[in-house]
Amino acid sequence: MFFDFFMHYFPQQNMKGVNILVFGVDATKGVKRSDSIVLFHFDLQENTVGALSVPRDTKVKVDGHGFTRINHAYAYGGTSLLVNSISTFLGLPIDHYIKVDINGLSRFIDRIGGVPLMVEKDLFYQDNAQNLEINLKKGQQNVSGDQAIEYMRFRSDSQGDIGRIERQQLLMESLAKKLTRPKFILEL
Repeated sequence: MFFDFFMHYFPQQNMKGVNILVFGVDATKGVKRSDSIVLFHFDLQENTVGALSVPRDTKVKVDGHGFTRINHAYAYGGTSLLVNSISTFLGLPIDHYIKVDINGLSRFIDRIGGVPLMVEKDLFYQDNAQNLEINLKKGQQNVSGDQAIEYMRFRSDSQGDIGRIERQQLLMESLAKKLTRPKFILEL
């Protein structure tokens, strides 16, 4: 199913444009992993953008480490190993990358006055080992940077990581809409 989707939206032959890998690095102490991974394809001839989220638990071959989760590639070898692993896995060149620090994203969202977001249900999760507490209420709201990160990190429901990916995409969409509003651009 994944590969059918992939081949439909990212055909390997005659694909022209620019591929940009965007990945988020977590803020845990010790080992850093890339838990959010999205490949954007900008088709400059058709003037379109495609995005493919790669689930963090996807098993791929990582040079020097065999088959393991894709989010481990960054922990084992930094940006270059992650980029190489994704490129090899998808069979596509990666022209550029953007590394997003989770704390930097939080501060950015605070600096722009938050981001409008429809939280689809109450989200609560507490993990003392990670010093993580997520407590968001259902409904339309303007979330702060910390709340946006909580929203993106939540995966403690029946949808697990797929639900988390959907929330990440919804947040990115809302953020993009805010940043491209003419009124907001003038304010900047």
